[in-house]
This record gives sequence, structure tokens and C-alpha cells, in this order.
Amino acid sequence: MKHIFQKENHYISYVILGKSIYEAVEKFFDKKNTIIVINHPALFHNAVKSLKLHKPLCIGHLGAALERKNSHAFFKLAKLLEPEVRSGLLEFKIIGKCSPDFDEDDCGLISYSRESLSEEDFQVAVKNIDFTVQLTTDSICRAIASGTFIDSLIYEKPVVGLHSSYLDCYLSDSCAGAFICRNTEELAECIKTKLLMMSESDYEKALSDLDFVKEKFSIDYNAKLFKQQGEI
Repeated sequence: MKHIFQKENHYISYVILGKSIYEAVEKFFDKKNTIIVINHPALFHNAVKSLKLHKPLCIGHLGAALERKNSHAFFKLAKLLEPEVRSGLLEFKIIGKCSPDFDEDDCGLISYSRESLSEEDFQVAVKNIDFTVQLTTDSICRAIASGTFIDSLIYEKPVVGLHSSYLDCYLSDSCAGAFICRNTEELAECIKTKLLMMSESDYEKALSDLDFVKEKFSIDYNAKLFKQQGEI
């Protein structure tokens, strides 16, 4: 598509869903083309915050286990935390289909299904986890808005994961609703020393911080961004 983007066209305006995505693809566009940069709009229904942590603490991988989501790292993470899983302190779940491609990584520490989940089953499963995991890094993908990150916000679940330009664009170091690390080993240590030690009040603070992040994806916020960048 880059050959199309590079042509000047006064009849088309491009809408890009994220500042970090725009920075990744800006070079492909003719400078005279109109580009509108907003965040991925999301509808936030009145989800009820689950202020009570589950026992064992549950970390969920939303959606199918895929190479482009760096799902191999989820199995590695579980292996690094095997003592905590075996002792009943921690649980890992893939809320979606896990393909046989990951059979070699399977260490019996992660719950998953070989079949796709219905929307109803997906919603029930997400409600029963405490954190979602985000493992896609810039080395894998830089130009796609993260649907699993937005689902985390919709379902009121704090985030643990690895640094990427997309996540870093929305999450500050002071955000209690996110624990973002440089690598899988650091993430495992974070889960062991912070998440497993978290109190109910700490978790409530994490959920409250997510409200500020959600605002950036709201319809009203994005409508203002759209309007600021000119009429179509």
C-alpha cells in the first residue's frame, strides 16, 4: 500500500489510530496528504470493577495465542514462575484458542482451549482474571493498534507486559494500572515481588488509574482530536 500512500491525493484523508503508529508509518505518506491522528475509539459500557483479587492470582492472555502477539513469551513467563504456579499462588490462562504451534512450549502451567471461545464464554473468562498480559514489542510489530490492550480497558483489567512504542504512548511510569518491563525475566520478577504482594487497596488504585487511560480512547476525546486537525 505504500505506493498508494506516497501519491498526493486531495480527495482522500487518512485516519491513523495512534500517535506511535503514525510515527512508524509517516515516511510512507506524501507530505501534502491529509492525515488525521486519533486513538482507537472504544465504547466503554458500565463495567463493574472487580475490586477483589482472585486466589490464585490470575494473569490472562486475551485472544488466540499467535506468533505476532509474541505468545511464546507467555509460556516462558509461566516457566519462570513455575514454583508460584505449582504452589497455588499464581495461575496463567489463554482466553482464546491456542494452536498446536505452541506444543513445544507447553509446560503444563497454562490453562487454554484448542477451540475458539464464544463471545459469552470470553466475557465470563475475562471477568475471572486479575491482570492481562501484553507481550507484543516493536521488534514484532509497530503499526497495529492493540485490540487486547483496549479489551483490557473495556473489561477493567490492569496490564502487565513488555515495553512497546504503542503501550509507552499511553502508559506512564507512574500509572498504577500497568506494570511494563524490559524483558520476560524482569516481568517475572515484577509479578513475584509486586503483583503477588498486592493488597486489595493497591488493586483498587490500579483500577482507578485505568480510568485516566480509558479517557484517551473515549468517543468524546477522539472527536475533539479529530476536530482539532481540520474538517474532512
